[in-house]
Amino acid sequence: MVRRRCFALLLVGLTYRLASDFVVPGGAAGRLSATRTIRTAQTDRLGVNPGRGSSATAVRAFDGAAWESSSSSSALDLPIGMAETVVGLAALYAIMSMAEYVYHRYFQHLGLNKVGAVRTVRKTFKLNTFQGDGHVEHHRETLDDMTLDVEPGRELVLDIDPFRGTSFPWHGTLKMFIGVFLLAFPTLTFLGWSAQVIVPVVVSAMLFHALLWNALHPHMHGLPDVPLEVGAPSWVLKGFRDSALFNFLRENHAGHHRAVGSHGNYNVCCPGVDQIVGTNVDPVTGVPQPKKPVPDWVAPLCLLAITPLMPAMVLLCLVVLVTYPPLPRATAK
Repeated sequence: MVRRRCFALLLVGLTYRLASDFVVPGGAAGRLSATRTIRTAQTDRLGVNPGRGSSATAVRAFDGAAWESSSSSSALDLPIGMAETVVGLAALYAIMSMAEYVYHRYFQHLGLNKVGAVRTVRKTFKLNTFQGDGHVEHHRETLDDMTLDVEPGRELVLDIDPFRGTSFPWHGTLKMFIGVFLLAFPTLTFLGWSAQVIVPVVVSAMLFHALLWNALHPHMHGLPDVPLEVGAPSWVLKGFRDSALFNFLRENHAGHHRAVGSHGNYNVCCPGVDQIVGTNVDPVTGVPQPKKPVPDWVAPLCLLAITPLMPAMVLLCLVVLVTYPPLPRATAK
């Protein structure tokens, strides 16, 4: 257990270290390069030649002054870097919450088939309805206590999966990374993050999401842990299953299963959007919450904020639609 917690803390610390060190455009490497450029310019202006003894002394003296100036500059830049780090990580979490919500509600629960524009396109080009990835079948066999009523041969798409559609496999992690990255890259770039930071931070965030999902979801339905060859291994965060975070996420997702038509609490690992758009339900009864915890103007403001990202969201939707083939169905007897 100690090893698992140390691994999780190391992952979080590494992500923060990457962001805080390099989120300022140019990062630490840029500051070092700038210091060297200033030193070269100053030595040239003073007529100092590093090849002579007296000049070497001058260079050493200048190096000390440059180091003090660089340290002072870094100290002054730290609050700015911290602010960009905090805002950027908050934006990344918001994007992950939105991506999880949209995927769960409109793809896994087939809400995409109910969208008027999608119906028009499907009718125009004579396309079949989107059939999802077996998530609807997962709901059909889930009881109120979160155990599964498994009947071999009834849900063929689940029978071929030992985790019965509850795990987050590697290909799912890759797809979510692509989707989140398409939205996060322009957003974090606008906030001042550099490309060499955005990629590892988003990868780390997606890996943590997959680790959290695989430690939480299959286990709460009484299924075995996910091994490394299938997806992010469950054992990494297994020791946190009795933590307050896991208990909250577990109860929140149970409310999703208990809601009428499973409409509500679509966020599993990244709560937030349900509370903004008003689809959060009581975790015990599944009844919709009587009052939104956020003002009504928040949802339109969020929609306005993500409008520039709509092309990337459309591309993400196309990727999901193309990569999911029709599911096997039970034959009528």
